Amino acid sequence: MIDKNKIALIGKAIREGKYLNITYKNKNGEITPFWIAILDINANDKLRVNIFNVTKDKPPLNKKIFKSSIQTAD
Repeated sequence: MIDKNKIALIGKAIREGKYLNITYKNKNGEITPFWIAILDINANDKLRVNIFNVTKDKPPLNKKIFKSSIQTAD
């Protein structure tokens, strides 16, 4: 379950139109740090985001991630 601080930081990033620095646990259990710009959010744990990851040549755009898989947010 995602804690209230992470929810507050997600809301702040949306309101201010800023990127959010997160660590994310993927389907394989690997934890990866990257930056997200939140495009859309829904009540079913899903976020639509643009991802910035320094290890990727081309940033993934309009991708689905899950709020519950966010480990840390800053």
